[in-house]
Amino acid sequence: GYYQNIVARPLTDGAVGVDAIVEELFPMAAISDQHAFYGSGGDEEELRRRQTAMLESVVRIGAERDIDLVPTSRYDYAL
Repeated sequence: GYYQNIVARPLTDGAVGVDAIVEELFPMAAISDQHAFYGSGGDEEELRRRQTAMLESVVRIGAERDIDLVPTSRYDYAL
């Protein structure tokens, strides 16, 4: 899953400017398995292709700098 949460305005005086908060959801296996993270199905060549495409995309939008990453978890509970 992918969610982009646009930050409309700061809530406190002097807050650091933030444009958006993005959530990317990956399967649990992606924590320790690059193939699961990139969805390459165990194919080394496909893994390298997807890694290269991802890095090129990140650079194209300027996300290789001035970005904060915070690993989090999401839990779904049946109510």
